[in-house]
Amino acid sequence: MHRRQFLTAGGAALCALGAPGSPGLLAARAPYATVAARGREAPVHRMTLILIELNGGNDALNTVIPYEDLRYRQLRPTIGIAREQVIPLNGRTGLHPSLAVLKSWWDDASLAIVQGVGYPRPNLSHYRSREIWETASAAHEYRRDDWLARAFAPSTVQPPSPVRSPLPAQLSLLGERLPGPGERPPGPRERPPGLGRARGQGQRLSTQDLSSDHGARDYRFATRFARNAFGVAISRAMQQLALARHDSTHVPPVIRLTLNGFDTHHNQLARHAVLLTQLADGMVALRGALTELGRWESALIMTYAEFGRRADENADGGTEHGTVAAHFVAGARVRGGFYGVAPQLNQLDGDGHLPLGIDFRSLYATVLQQGWGIEVGPVLGARFDTLPGLLR
Repeated sequence: MHRRQFLTAGGAALCALGAPGSPGLLAARAPYATVAARGREAPVHRMTLILIELNGGNDALNTVIPYEDLRYRQLRPTIGIAREQVIPLNGRTGLHPSLAVLKSWWDDASLAIVQGVGYPRPNLSHYRSREIWETASAAHEYRRDDWLARAFAPSTVQPPSPVRSPLPAQLSLLGERLPGPGERPPGPRERPPGLGRARGQGQRLSTQDLSSDHGARDYRFATRFARNAFGVAISRAMQQLALARHDSTHVPPVIRLTLNGFDTHHNQLARHAVLLTQLADGMVALRGALTELGRWESALIMTYAEFGRRADENADGGTEHGTVAAHFVAGARVRGGFYGVAPQLNQLDGDGHLPLGIDFRSLYATVLQQGWGIEVGPVLGARFDTLPGLLR
């Protein structure tokens, strides 16, 4: 059985995953964190999925803009993006101006936009909806096992269930013991050998340890990474991916990045523009680094968020929690274009929410089946339609 690795990076909290008797999985949302796991045999395609979480709930209507819809102007007289600023993709829909660098991706068909993504009976709590997306559960289900943990768990054991822990932002490696409360983390010469571990085991390394341990082996990218937290997260993740460039069995199936700040209840115009600039710069850096490593052909970038925003603006120049949203899927294996259901602004429900177009688990099903050759049912608990034509 091959050892598989997950990489996770971002700027929020750190969580540990594992269960007694099951393979250890350590997950983190921090600029310097990795997740490692042993799992099933290598799938049909040795693809790396790069998930970008738009934490807080991205306003999709100001990201992928129905600029010719008069209703859009009526619902957003203050925060609506002016038509002359929109980056047109066709005669009806365009991108926020902060995403202008992605227009070339659209033109070369390496960018797909999946619209109307959500789930039935949506929950507008950040924590609960994020839990639903991460466990791929229905709104009425309460699961504790991440869908990716299920996808790569050995078939002979039960999938690991997460145990969340408020640990600081550090790099975590599989197979080394976590110090107990009050213990001093062992130095490099004290680390015990071996990969086997039970829940709660695994060495925590500080960013200083990371520099001293891996600095000599750092890959020198020509790609420029932004110096903000998101750029640093991408740089660290690409360095970890670079470590596997001489051994394809250690290429991680998943890298998870988090960009925080999308809960734009007020002053959205300025805040959202900055966030989308960071997103676009990050995606460009990802493509550059993956191309340098020879991984662009086998990588898939996908955004997600716990929910979208309401169609109408509020009195504070922002938007409230909404339901469905548009998400990006990008890569050399993508057949670019629009998928899903475009926003129907004349069909809002009584609370001002857009109707559901695509269940988010259809995106997961597409990745599982067409990306990795993994059977969908055991992972998602039911059959979900894939998005035909999205992946080559």
